[in-house]
Amino acid sequence: MSQAPEHMVTMKNQSPKRFAFKVGKMYGNVVLHFGHSPETEFGLYGGAFHEAAQLLVEKLSLRRGYSDLDACPIVFLYRHSLELYCKAIVLAGNNLMSVSGKKLPIQNNAIWCHRIGTLLPAIEKIFKEVKWKWEKGLGGFNNFQQLRVFINEIESIDPDSYAFRYPIKKTGIASIPKHFCFNVIDYAEKMDKLLDLLDGAATGLEVMFNDYCAS
Repeated sequence: MSQAPEHMVTMKNQSPKRFAFKVGKMYGNVVLHFGHSPETEFGLYGGAFHEAAQLLVEKLSLRRGYSDLDACPIVFLYRHSLELYCKAIVLAGNNLMSVSGKKLPIQNNAIWCHRIGTLLPAIEKIFKEVKWKWEKGLGGFNNFQQLRVFINEIESIDPDSYAFRYPIKKTGIASIPKHFCFNVIDYAEKMDKLLDLLDGAATGLEVMFNDYCAS
């Protein structure tokens, strides 16, 4: 019998030796799941994906030419960041409202699926509960209904966050409508404004909850 590769060997009372996720001695090491409450890290993850998307957009905008497919990772990263921020708001808002015995209209498994629209009723209620009023132009929108229309448009093309990751659906048909044309830089600018708003909202709710617990 051939000997197992070195990175597959597990010593007694020791963790398996890792090959892909090996800890190095140089710049580049990272530590993930560093807190005690990973459910509070949705906003942090959202920020990481947002920053990655911005870096790709900046790189694209500085080049003389680019591939149409360069848009796919950009759109996916922005959409995923949007999903994470919305979930961060719902989770933080739910914690804040639960201390006063109030409940949010959250559909079953809404946190664990990719549909963003299902989170909007809860987000709208949270904003009203903490008395946040929507000012004209906030996040690039004049009111919450315009935000709803924007997200519905995104989900009409990419309802489950697969359209820009795979060329075909499970059924075998194309993931994106034929000759689907849009300006990815304009899309990114709109998303940047919205994600900055949602980041602030998620952080604000966490601060409110922590202040309440500390009082």
